[in-house]
Amino acid sequence: MGRFPGNPKRPALVNTAMTWKNVTRVFIACTVLMLSACAGKPRTFTGTVTTTMCKDNHFAGMTAADCVRKCVKNGSPYALLVGDKLYVLDGNTTGLDAFAGATANVTGTSRWNKIHVSSVSAPKSPA
Repeated sequence: MGRFPGNPKRPALVNTAMTWKNVTRVFIACTVLMLSACAGKPRTFTGTVTTTMCKDNHFAGMTAADCVRKCVKNGSPYALLVGDKLYVLDGNTTGLDAFAGATANVTGTSRWNKIHVSSVSAPKSPA
């Protein structure tokens, strides 16, 4: 390890400006890669249109559609239940009321547990 001239006990400093410059470059590169990977391409998800309050448990004495509509009216956001995974839906949610409590194809970009909806359609019936 190098020593400062004139002081043999004090170690020489590493060129910290170069080190931090490299760390910053790596950080920026990783951030750009992560954000581009998270953006994702639109995909189609098929599941049951529900809300974050209902999930797959609806109020007794109500149909699934009525329960979902009531929960949305009370402020709960729409959600899509795909298997056992619940995605919160945002974006173009105007067509979701027609599929309340029913199966739908939701197209959009997903990020973690959210889908930014671009379109909603009825699932294709098996031929």
